[in-house]
Amino acid sequence: MQGDTTLDRYNILYGDSPLGSERHFDRSDKAPVAGAARAHWLMLGISALACAVLWNGEHVLVAGGLGWDGLTYGKIVMDPAMALHDKYYLHRALPSWIVYAGLRLFRRPLETAQIIGGFLALNSLLVLATTALWRPLADTLQLSVRARWLGFAGLFWNFALLKMPFYYPVFTDTSAFALGVLIVFASLTGRQWLLALAILACTFTWPLGSLLAAPLLLWPPGQAGPPPRDAPALLPSLAAFGAAGAFLGWFVWMYVVRGQTIRAAANTTPVVPGVVWIGIAAAVAYTIVSVRSVLAGVTLQYVGAALRRINVAGLGLLIAAMLPARIIVALWGEGQPI
Repeated sequence: MQGDTTLDRYNILYGDSPLGSERHFDRSDKAPVAGAARAHWLMLGISALACAVLWNGEHVLVAGGLGWDGLTYGKIVMDPAMALHDKYYLHRALPSWIVYAGLRLFRRPLETAQIIGGFLALNSLLVLATTALWRPLADTLQLSVRARWLGFAGLFWNFALLKMPFYYPVFTDTSAFALGVLIVFASLTGRQWLLALAILACTFTWPLGSLLAAPLLLWPPGQAGPPPRDAPALLPSLAAFGAAGAFLGWFVWMYVVRGQTIRAAANTTPVVPGVVWIGIAAAVAYTIVSVRSVLAGVTLQYVGAALRRINVAGLGLLIAAMLPARIIVALWGEGQPI
């Protein structure tokens, strides 16, 4: 689809009705993009080479290579039930459980060096898997070869994916990234069951991700199209200033009224109080601008129509994915902190 306009792509996703049609990206009648297959094989080769080189590169020295939070994730590998005693780490225990299962499967001892190696292997597999998943994602969107390379560079050529998974391997960010890519893929291709499984995995890896992905089950692509941009901006403005006011009110209540102090972690640069207020002002401004932009054109009528078009099957999958996980967290995540 080399010559498509932005409007054409909106029509593919949403249809022509105000709230779209119940359809997903359909590429069954689209010709393959010339050169795309070769480009994606090159991308996979680049990722594999990067993983091989960085595996043997420098690693963090803190806690014998486990790192800061990695010290706790390493303990969870040694004793998987330990995560049940701390709600915070229970929400992030899945990568450690996977490493534990892998070490047991290959009959490796549960010691520091093996745990680090297990996370290096997990991170490498996830980088390769998400590189491979980028191809069907790009095919679904019918991106040009140039756009595919740009997307690949944006996703993978950065500190978070080229350095951290190997320098500081015992952490959960790479798993969260992979789940995020899987969520986008499942949503755009209409695989609701896969999206529900990804949300369930997010609950024990990246809890915020499960909340961010929930609307994708309730309103699959095409279920509710974009609002008209020429609608009055009253509701977006009220929501923007309400969100910014709530954030500012919370900060004032916590740090001015209650007198809670703002302090840096041990062995780090001290917090400069004056800079804190500059940061708060910037956060308030960003909240107003971003919320108004996201909700541009949204009216009460549009909200009501969208609520009436909630995907019932998606709602059931969402409950099935999130409710058992929340029960587990509520029942077992109230013990002594790790």
